[in-house]
Amino acid sequence: MDLETATVEVPLLQQAVRFLGTQDEPVHDIAFSGFRFAHTASTFLEEYSVPSLSDWAIHRGGTVFLRGARNCRIENCWFDAVGGNAVFVNNHNRGVVVTGCKFTETGDSAMCFVGSLELTNGTQRNFPYECQATNNLVHDCGVFGKQTAGVYISRAKRITAGHNLMYNLPRAGICIGDGTWGGHLIEYNHLHDTCRETGDHGPFNAWGRDKYWCLVQSHTEYLQDRSHYAGEVLVDAMEPVIIRHNFFEERAGWGLDLDDGASNYEIYNNLCAGVSMKLREGAYRTIYNNIWVNGANSPCFHVGNEDNHDRYVRNITVMSAARMRPEHDLNFEMDASYGEIYTLIAPPARGPWLEEIDYNCFYSDVGEFAARVEMREGERRKYSLEEWRALGFDLHSVFADPLFVDPGNNDYRVKPDSPALKLGFENFEMGNWGLTDEFPDVWRD
Repeated sequence: MDLETATVEVPLLQQAVRFLGTQDEPVHDIAFSGFRFAHTASTFLEEYSVPSLSDWAIHRGGTVFLRGARNCRIENCWFDAVGGNAVFVNNHNRGVVVTGCKFTETGDSAMCFVGSLELTNGTQRNFPYECQATNNLVHDCGVFGKQTAGVYISRAKRITAGHNLMYNLPRAGICIGDGTWGGHLIEYNHLHDTCRETGDHGPFNAWGRDKYWCLVQSHTEYLQDRSHYAGEVLVDAMEPVIIRHNFFEERAGWGLDLDDGASNYEIYNNLCAGVSMKLREGAYRTIYNNIWVNGANSPCFHVGNEDNHDRYVRNITVMSAARMRPEHDLNFEMDASYGEIYTLIAPPARGPWLEEIDYNCFYSDVGEFAARVEMREGERRKYSLEEWRALGFDLHSVFADPLFVDPGNNDYRVKPDSPALKLGFENFEMGNWGLTDEFPDVWRD
């Protein structure tokens, strides 16, 4: 390029389109379709706020900004190298849909649905509700901000993120910043090559940190003789978050990372290749009929709360010591790996560690079951299957090859003679993750 003859364009606007209404007089029934939004100004040095107690701070702005909108749509658009967040659904919004869009090289996050808990009183409903981010392509985003996501949800209720394809991101693809209200649906997404510039999380990341979360229990020295009661977590996490039929493939991290008290989740029919899942504090998580293959970390249960009502049943876990990349968690140096099936840090001091762990099929290239546990007093133990069952766990589970149909082509259904089927595991559909045929051909890479 010859700079002496080139045209140099300098962005002036941080926002290209604004929907500005109120709860009583919303902007409604407007659609933007087929637009290319490009090169808005960076917002990285503008004011950021903290919407919840998660690790996040965020700029409340976007190339397309919605506040007080009802039944509005952003569809079949390309957000091309915009300087900050691409679409920001701020505070009171109802039925906003972002679909069929392409997001590339955004300065910060692609799609954000963020309310304000402190402004929600009485009849005020100052949060996004029943909004959707579906069938979108998101890649190579987070150019300036690294605490970003393809879809970010905070202080919102009943948000759907479905059939999105996301990759080449600095942090998680989908992130839920707190347990406020819940009711979200995360389904049929395909996420890979996320978390490329940050660590200690996964392609899906969530926090709780609501009323009953205890900072002292979570991030200081664990007390040997007592642990925190889970509390009435459903006061905040009123409705379950459902995570189903997703494909997460990575080579590092936790995978499905439910961190710091993220509560009231139903997780089923997900395939994780190269990662698995983690629960830390919290309660009322039911994890069933999932497949974890060759995870960088084994399924993890960290800093357990008493009376947590967590259930982990009918899952398939295949571990490989050669492929593990154990993460350094707080106070737990996990350099060595030995193909363990579970990892626990500081389980509850009283009562069962989980309400139920059973009917699982697990396998490892080391040829035997092992569970890695760091007790609250600091003792590190390696449990055999017999010792593990003596705790009341996996009494009906089996250590056996689950017999996948064609793992080389991502077909992880199990064969008719699989031992997993005898335990109640049910095959679920493969290959329907990510973009649908309705995604615009003009935006396909």
